[in-house]
Amino acid sequence: WTTFQAGLSVPGSVAPLFPTIPTGGKPLVTSSPGFDWNNNVTPYVIQYNLSIQRELMQGTILTVGYVGSRSVHELTQVEQNPLILGPNGSTVNTTNGNNGFNAAGTAVVTYGRVNPNLGSFPDLIPTTNSRYNSMQITVNRRLLRNVQAQATYTWAKCEDDGAFGGAFNTNVNAAWGNPYNQSYDHSVCAYDITQSLRVNGLWELPFGKNRLVSGWQLSGILTSTGGLPFTVFQGIDSLGFGTGVVNPRPNFVGSGNPVTGNPGGLYFDPTAFTLAPLGTFGNSGRLSLRGPGFN
Repeated sequence: WTTFQAGLSVPGSVAPLFPTIPTGGKPLVTSSPGFDWNNNVTPYVIQYNLSIQRELMQGTILTVGYVGSRSVHELTQVEQNPLILGPNGSTVNTTNGNNGFNAAGTAVVTYGRVNPNLGSFPDLIPTTNSRYNSMQITVNRRLLRNVQAQATYTWAKCEDDGAFGGAFNTNVNAAWGNPYNQSYDHSVCAYDITQSLRVNGLWELPFGKNRLVSGWQLSGILTSTGGLPFTVFQGIDSLGFGTGVVNPRPNFVGSGNPVTGNPGGLYFDPTAFTLAPLGTFGNSGRLSLRGPGFN
């Protein structure tokens, strides 16, 4: 059994008395996942739209509209007991004279956590905001002279500064990339699709007098969408946070769009990225590349 001592923090004390971490290699108290105790706001969404319609010809209606929304106080994970940053904004402790890695070469030597009596606390806090703006065009022809058809086109953009819980697109960090700066993650949303086109139609075969083919119809649906964004990660814990909550991103050193789109080889050029200096946050953006579209 492990016993913890409860107590109150007093002015001038170096650290709170609770918990008193026992010695002997016992793990520090941690939480994964958790909710911030101070969650006292309610997430909400505002939606708005404006559209106009016009009859182009008999039975055919054109609709052009603006559709938008704003989400406020979405829950996003953040490391609430992060590592202490050094004077140069790095997590690496260079005062020991080594290259930043420990003797085993498997971890970064850091300045320790903000509260040394606790471990990692990746909690959900209501701090993420997002905006969605779109133009939506629809042409709808009702069934007239054996033909019905509809075409819809959407041109949209969604931006946010963090993923909401479990993101629709799994190749994105669901937590702040930099626990000290949420703006580091400002980008398009994980589910952002810039363009989408859908066309469907139906033709009633004009063979009403022939019992063999009477009542038959031909129909079809075409769907074409742009690709989802994705994030490039370093693949190693070069920041030393020791948790999957903070996934370091590399530095972008290329020019232009590194996506080659080659389905038979590398989808993007990896030489356009390089490992960020040890203990530092890379300059490449969250969700900065686009995956393939779908038809």
